[in-house]
Parts: sequence; structure tokens; C-alpha cells
Amino acid sequence: MFLSPWAQKDQQTFASWFLSLSPEAQLASASALGSIAFRSPEQFAAIAPLLIDSPAAAKAAKSAMKFFLRQSESDKLDAAIECAKPLPEGSMRIAALGRFAEILSRPDPITQPEVVAAIAALPRDEAFRLGFRLSEKSAIFPAGPARKAAFHRDFFNQAAKDPLAAAAGIEALVSPQDYSAAVRGFVSATAEKDPAAAADWALSISVEDFIQRVAALDRVVRALVRKDLDAAKVWVESAPLSPEEDFILTGRQRSR
Repeated sequence: MFLSPWAQKDQQTFASWFLSLSPEAQLASASALGSIAFRSPEQFAAIAPLLIDSPAAAKAAKSAMKFFLRQSESDKLDAAIECAKPLPEGSMRIAALGRFAEILSRPDPITQPEVVAAIAALPRDEAFRLGFRLSEKSAIFPAGPARKAAFHRDFFNQAAKDPLAAAAGIEALVSPQDYSAAVRGFVSATAEKDPAAAADWALSISVEDFIQRVAALDRVVRALVRKDLDAAKVWVESAPLSPEEDFILTGRQRSR
């Protein structure tokens, strides 16, 4: 690619040219910038401060991390983080360090402060996508949206294959946040087959984790309605729901 030699030979001129493009053109050329980052993360790190205002910079930073997927396992961790650390603070470094989690192949929690901070700072949608992509490594994530998404997806997959084994795994969890996310995934996978059992699991989520609890209860109610509308009404009336939960699930104030 002709852009890569140019960027290597004259960083300032290349950066000035790239930034002279419209934001739309920069985004359209993100793959070209990403190719430079993928071919030589060090080269990209050198010109990154000049491109900090480009809307394509964060995407290119992620491409830089892809380079390390080609390296041997023993080289990946240190090399990737050392490449990401010098990147300018903000979306570019967050994107690179957030992608860092994807090159981990061992089940150790992520302990590097820079990576923990970056994952915590990821936009919510991106954090969820990261957690879903690496759901089988749910334990590596620090607390936050990515970890919740990972536990949700992990136990959804487990419950879809073996509900009894998944249930045993849930009962072994220590963290209340992990438990809530795992139960929600379990309920999503089993509600259609066994809505009554799924209902018991949904109600086991602490009222303090309101979002996860209501999402699981909503999944149960929809499954009950599809199976037997009258039975669903009876369950809602008798279930230990708070007024807020009842209103969200039914759209009306509880009569009792």
C-alpha cells in the first residue's frame, strides 16, 4: 500500500494530508490507516499523536492490536500493552486497550491498571459487544458492563446445552453482580422450555439489581403469555413483585 511508506518516511506531511480530508473521507479511509497500524503498530504509535483528532484514529488503534494476534502466546501480552501505552489519552488509547482483552488466551483476570481503566471507559454498546465476543472468558473482565455481558452470554450458552450444569455453575458464583447476569442469561435460554422454573430463577435475582431482575422477569412473562395467557395472569398476580416491577411488566398498577 502506497500510504504506508509515505507515512513512515514523512509522518508530519502524511498526518497533515490525512487530517485535511473531510471527516467523512477520513472515516472512509479508516481501513487504509488501519492497514498501516496492522502492518506496523510501532509506526502507527509514532504518528498517533498527530492523528488524535481524526474520527478514524480509534478504529486504526484497534487494528494495531490485531498485529499481536499473529505473535506467539508468550509475546502477546507485554508487547501489545507496551504498544498501546504511548498512544494519546482518550478514545484512541481506550479503543486499543479495550481491544487488548481480545488477545488474551489465558483465563486470568485482567489486572493491568491501564487495561482495566480502558475497559471501564468503553462506550456501553462496545463494552457489551466485547463481553459477548469473549463470553467464554467471562472471569477475565473487571467489574462493569463488559463483565455483565460476558456472564449473561456465557450462561445463556451453557443453559442452552445443559441447564442442570449451568444451574450448578450459577450456584457456585460468589459475586452478586455475576450471579444476576448469569441468571438473566440462564432465564433467556430456558424460559420457553420451562417458564415456571425460569420464573423461580428470575425471582432469585436481588431487588437491588433492578435492571437485571426486571429484564429476566420480562423474559419469563413473555414466555408464560405465549404458553398460556390465563396462567400468565395468575402468575403475575401471585408473584412477589414490587409495584414498580408489576407496572413495568403489565403496564398497570397492581390491584392488591
